[in-house]
Amino acid sequence: TGATLAVDAAETARLRALPRPAPPAEEGVEPVPARAPDGRAAGDVAAVEVLRHRIGASISDATCRSGCVKRGDPIRCPFHHPFALAFWDADGLARWTARNCPIARREHGGA
Repeated sequence: TGATLAVDAAETARLRALPRPAPPAEEGVEPVPARAPDGRAAGDVAAVEVLRHRIGASISDATCRSGCVKRGDPIRCPFHHPFALAFWDADGLARWTARNCPIARREHGGA
């Protein structure tokens, strides 16, 4: 009744920055590792870049459109999407490439 809610932005930021313990893991289940403070680990970002350069150097739109079922479609292939690789981790991208990219398999023996 006439009361207002005020948010203290500084206090909220301070509380969110405090480390919190991970919830207890169930027996036999590995807990999810804590998130890196700056998003993905630098080593993972570098590994994605290495894979992007290695695969990207040998894959062209013309080759992909004729030799791949994904036909260079940026929605279906992260190598043709303008920013999708920013969201892939290195292991997932390597596994996707090995399963889905016939050109990469042929030219590089997999990812």
